[in-house]
Formats: sequence, structure tokens, C-alpha cells
Amino acid sequence: MIGADGLPLISYYDASTADLKIAHCLNITCSYKTIEVVDATGDVGQSTSLVVGPDGRGLVAYFDATNSELKMAHCRNSSCSNSTTASPVTSGGLGNWNSLSISSDGLGIISYYDRFNGALGLAHCGDVACTQATAVRIDTSSAVGQHTSITIGADGLPLIVYHDVTNKNLKQLTVQTSTAFATLESVSIRGSWLQ
Repeated sequence: MIGADGLPLISYYDASTADLKIAHCLNITCSYKTIEVVDATGDVGQSTSLVVGPDGRGLVAYFDATNSELKMAHCRNSSCSNSTTASPVTSGGLGNWNSLSISSDGLGIISYYDRFNGALGLAHCGDVACTQATAVRIDTSSAVGQHTSITIGADGLPLIVYHDVTNKNLKQLTVQTSTAFATLESVSIRGSWLQ
């Protein structure tokens, strides 16, 4: 992701320490960088997804494997040398295979896998730092929601692509409202890599 300062900002899971880290490149090739530990409480940082919010700062969704929770971190500056971690967005086996985008209202929106229910979940942040969020299951048809990816379409609506394990399909879903979780359109796309 390119930060507000025009330089790359990269979130990642450091498997050697089981921490969530952010690298802020100091030049365009990233040959010089600073590395910040964002969260080091337990085994945290898997399935990380980063966007730059309307405030010009990084917003990170990530999985807390110790507590089986989807968590959020918000950078307080462009290099993320100072950040806050919010209370869990979900708990109880939810939040792996997450993907983060900024919805048309300027707030984070996260698609994720609900391992406990075998479903696709969607969370919408209540503020720019995502200190609170509303989360719901949006596809509970079968074992679905792994390998999720979310973006905002030209119409301003969230578009989610994800794996349907049961039917060995790739599914596409459009959320028909940008902030509420209402009408859904779902299309199955057969993919040879899913056979």
C-alpha cells in the first residue's frame, strides 16, 4: 500500500516472533525502512490486510490466533511508529482470511471467514480507527468464506469474492447497501484451481 507520504507501508506477520509488524519504506525501492511492532500480545498478525484511510494513516485488520479474534490496528502517523490496537471486532473463531477496504462512507469494511459457523462474515467499522464495529454473517449457505477479498466497486458498493469449499466454487457477492447489511447478490464462478 502506498501511504499518504507517497512511500510504501507494509503490514506483515513475523512468524519468528508471532507479532504483527509494519514496515514503512524510507525510499521508493524500500532499500531503507523502519519496522514497527504493532501488536505482540500472543500469536497475532496472521492474515493481515492494510489500507490507508481517509485520515492518511494505515488501518490494519489481522487475526489473533491466540484468542481466535479479528482485530484492528490504526496508525497514529504515516510511518506507524505510534499506533493503537482496538478491541476485537469478532471473537470465537472468527476473522481469519480477512480482507479490508474503505467503504464509501470513509470507514473500514472487512470481509472474513467465520470458522466456527463455516460462513462468510462482514464487519463495518463505526469510526476511522475502527474502535467499534458491527459484524454479521452474510453467506451461511455452506462451508464458505475462505480466501476472501473485498473491494469497493464503481457503484460505491462492497464487492466480495471468496471460496465455497462445499461446491468447489469461487463466489462473488455484492452488498447492496454501503453501510447496512441487507440485500445480497451472489454468483458462483467455477474455478479449475478449486477442483
